[in-house]
Amino acid sequence: MGVGTRTDTSCVTLVHGTMCTPSTAWRQQMDLAPRWHLATPARRGYREADADVQEDFRRDGLDLAALLDSPTHLVAHSYGCIGALVAARMRPEAVLSLTLVEPTFYGLEGCADIDKARHELETHFKRVDLSHREFLSGFLAALNISAPLVPDPMPAKLAKLTTLLRNQVSPWTFPEDAIVPWGGGRTLIISGGHDRAFDAICDLTAKRLGATITTLEGAGHSPQNLGQPFNALVQRFWRGEPLLHGSQE
Repeated sequence: MGVGTRTDTSCVTLVHGTMCTPSTAWRQQMDLAPRWHLATPARRGYREADADVQEDFRRDGLDLAALLDSPTHLVAHSYGCIGALVAARMRPEAVLSLTLVEPTFYGLEGCADIDKARHELETHFKRVDLSHREFLSGFLAALNISAPLVPDPMPAKLAKLTTLLRNQVSPWTFPEDAIVPWGGGRTLIISGGHDRAFDAICDLTAKRLGATITTLEGAGHSPQNLGQPFNALVQRFWRGEPLLHGSQE
């Protein structure tokens, strides 16, 4: 879906993560629409007519690769980062740059913080006895994500998103040896600076991809919600300008 009128020469494709739609994930980036042509695709399961009850980074990668008709700056958040990396590796000629915001590459080995977080998540996802409300609350706590109390009863839309989450192809099944340079342009990793496991994932991912890494604190797992600081940072990156530290953008 396109938003706005393009005044720069490139497109920007924004890929949302888990438990959010494109409009909620990237609401602060709509300010970029007068300058950039924004594409905000909904991953499978997140569209109104979707019957899918599972999110799958493998399908995301194929879907995204098929959407890349013209060169684009590809930006992804959380679970969406996995499919974005898959798509970039499939269509490097169509990706001008890749920005991964708090990626969920829990398959990275050799770091105690990541190992601990992966074990906690694996254990939690096996709890089929939990209600949707209990499961979602525990999931957010395991990821150190601050959020309002999950309502009881859960609205139907939130229940559907939780079903997608519980049935997802686990991010830790994405193999570590697939986290390699994608063969195209520059890569930026953005950490929210809120959790040791995510910090470690961002650091190791940046090393494996040969990427620039920066931290934008203040919005937890979703640095894009900061609005202007995030938008200023990514626009400098898209234009190939030197990056200031995230807190200074």
